[in-house]
Amino acid sequence: MTIKSIVAPFMLEQIAVFNGLDARGYERLAAITRRRRYAIAEMVVWIGDAPNEVYFIREGEVEVIIPGEGFVRLKPGDAFGETALIEDGEFLSAEKRTKRRNASCVTRSPVDLIYIFADDLGALLGEYPAVKAQFVALAEQRERHS
Repeated sequence: MTIKSIVAPFMLEQIAVFNGLDARGYERLAAITRRRRYAIAEMVVWIGDAPNEVYFIREGEVEVIIPGEGFVRLKPGDAFGETALIEDGEFLSAEKRTKRRNASCVTRSPVDLIYIFADDLGALLGEYPAVKAQFVALAEQRERHS
């Protein structure tokens, strides 16, 4: 795994859940975002882990393995790790979160990920209610289908 910390705002504009941010919002988002590269067959998230980050795929494929249900393949532009951050329609801070990761995620190709620490993202989303609503809707949709 290679860690890179530079993320430019234009890299984030292709992620649909952030549609609705203004230029200042994308700049702030870029400042709290990190980037990692993974090789094939590397675990990114383990079931039962504490939900401290949310991930967005820039390049490659990630497989989400849901016990008893199978797996889902994610591609560039997709997010994962968000469902454990939302409870009752609210984005919760670390001290209030009770959920754990409900799936494991493994790379199925070389992968370039962007990730954001959950509390940093929560603070930013507090300033952009429409974007927060999109993020919560994504998490709730995934929760219903898992």
